[in-house]
Amino acid sequence: MDLKKLQEEVNARWALQLNNPCHASADANHAFVHLTKALGKIASAMNDAEHEKRPLRCEEVQKCLADLVLCAARFGEGLVNLDVACAERLAEKFPATGPGSVGLAGCGHVERPGVCGECAQSTAQGV
Repeated sequence: MDLKKLQEEVNARWALQLNNPCHASADANHAFVHLTKALGKIASAMNDAEHEKRPLRCEEVQKCLADLVLCAARFGEGLVNLDVACAERLAEKFPATGPGSVGLAGCGHVERPGVCGECAQSTAQGV
């Protein structure tokens, strides 16, 4: 899923949910409350698994992980382009190496070596 499209979709749908008590605040900062709630639920599931000496199960965290992404998209509305931010952070935190590695094009889009599919800018060195 494209993060830019996801961010647009989340914010369009959020505005339609203002009659839902969970989304009653039009303030994008309210999504941060939901982010912290999802983190707490994940921490609780991890704690249970650890104390029960068992692996963490997908169903325990799947919805919460999705909520983290969705709420980050809402929280960043008008502030952060998640496509660019995640691409830059990925390149910074886990530098791409070797042929065919996904990297950050000179235009700021994530892409494979050659031409950026988003803006058609050449990413060849020296161009």
